[in-house]
Amino acid sequence: MESRIPTSNSRLGFMFSQFSRCYFKVALIIIFSILVLASTFLEYQSGVFYSRSQFTYFTVVLDCGSTGTRVYVYEWSINSLTSQYLPKLMRTYPDDSKKNPGRDGSCQYHCMQTEPGLHSFVLDSSGLIKALEPLLQWAERQVPSERHGDTSVFLLATAGLRKLPSENVNWILRNAEDLIRRHRFVYKESSIRVLSGQEEAYYGWVALNYKMERLGRSYKVPTLGVLDLGGSSLQFVMETDASREDTHSIKSQIGLFEYQILARSLQAFGLNEAFEKTIALLANSQVLSGNISNGFQLKHPCLSTGFSMNYSCYDCLQSNLTVKGASSGELRSNLSTLIYLVGDLHWEQCQHITRFAAINSSFMEFVTGTKLNLTSLPVARFHALSGFFAVYSVTNLTPRANLTLLVDAGRQLCSISWLELKKLYGNRKYVERLCFQVTYITSLIDDPLHMGSVEIIFGPGDVSWTLGAVLSEGKNMLKNPKAQASSFIFKNMEVFLSSPILLFTLFLWFFIVILWARFRCTMASVEGVPGKKGAAVEASIPTFMHSTRQSNNILFASEQNR
Repeated sequence: MESRIPTSNSRLGFMFSQFSRCYFKVALIIIFSILVLASTFLEYQSGVFYSRSQFTYFTVVLDCGSTGTRVYVYEWSINSLTSQYLPKLMRTYPDDSKKNPGRDGSCQYHCMQTEPGLHSFVLDSSGLIKALEPLLQWAERQVPSERHGDTSVFLLATAGLRKLPSENVNWILRNAEDLIRRHRFVYKESSIRVLSGQEEAYYGWVALNYKMERLGRSYKVPTLGVLDLGGSSLQFVMETDASREDTHSIKSQIGLFEYQILARSLQAFGLNEAFEKTIALLANSQVLSGNISNGFQLKHPCLSTGFSMNYSCYDCLQSNLTVKGASSGELRSNLSTLIYLVGDLHWEQCQHITRFAAINSSFMEFVTGTKLNLTSLPVARFHALSGFFAVYSVTNLTPRANLTLLVDAGRQLCSISWLELKKLYGNRKYVERLCFQVTYITSLIDDPLHMGSVEIIFGPGDVSWTLGAVLSEGKNMLKNPKAQASSFIFKNMEVFLSSPILLFTLFLWFFIVILWARFRCTMASVEGVPGKKGAAVEASIPTFMHSTRQSNNILFASEQNR
């Protein structure tokens, strides 16, 4: 039998097979190297390249309320490696630890403000400028100048403008926008507007739960309810069960989870409007004495004995009220100087009138219509903010004090004379109303809300609905997890490609691997060709070739023996 000598075609095919196997192995090595380098980079990025994956931005919010206009500046940080679908709040300006020229005794908690509210400047351009320009200039000083061009500004008005006619509101917003346009901050048309009561309430809920780290987690936790008291309105917000849907409910997707939220804003239940309500009640139950030019005297049981002042109350007197010696037309044209308030402190009467101010038909329709069972809802506890916190802070009680202690603190405040009250709280705005304010918030919690047995914490004082508005409306909104994941990939790819050291290392590694592969595959193809001799060649031949060569040797030996 003749031995079979390999042809040139079989040698070429064998060499091609050797090349293919060799380069397949090289490709696997390269892919594995890329994966190792990428994973090492991501780990290393949290250290040396941390600053590249993290960036900050600023937002400015003008809160145009009924008592004044406040400005807040927020500094945010987003880290693509550690983000939980929400930006991280780094700082809030003004800071309570610093002395600010725009703060005085009238600003009780974390604010820089001008007074009065913007609703007082209808058709008054100079007054509007004086109210807004100092706040915008102050905000510019808090934001680095090179960041002004990418800093968003919001002007959001609440109850003070909600009660104005639409033409007056449009005039104020249009002129406010003209003023903002003179600054380098950026804004959208929708960023300058009047919030609905429900929006204001919802933003307060977002702000509190973000601040208390109840949002943006990988697992859902019970949220916190909000009681937010302003000058004109009261906000009541809480998470409800998913089956509940009505006109006051909001479905909100925040991070990984959807929330069903009951958000209600109750007009005329703010501290200032409630006080005017008590004056209206007293004016219709007392015999007024005096005359139009000097004002009519009105005794108030919630004002300290020895206190007196002229009080402008434009809507306090009912149309059926008659005053001896004054016609109805004369009476209504002089409402701003009509009432001369006199303190006539009486604790029980003060309790009675504040309770009456806290309850009316519209409030009771809300409470009875909602039919809430607070114990069955996913609410950990309630926090009382803004006006609640500002009033509560004068009692020196702990944030978790119960209703009984609050009532006792109110009784003690209502026993202090006007002179002593001024010594204790002289720089505070509306210091003469402290007795009324403490008694009123007690009445709100106990009577219409029926929350005397519910855990309520007063504060924190630095939480404002403006924080929730920025989170919801800013350019970095409450992000969808898929969008966040996509952003993570692209952002790290940018960092990966922008690192010269990493790219040089990567190309050097590929160059070495390619040189080695070329040498190794060339040697393998030469050593593996059939017919080559040598010990080294034998060592490099695949195992299946050994059996073939052994059979050929046996046949050749047998032919020689013949």
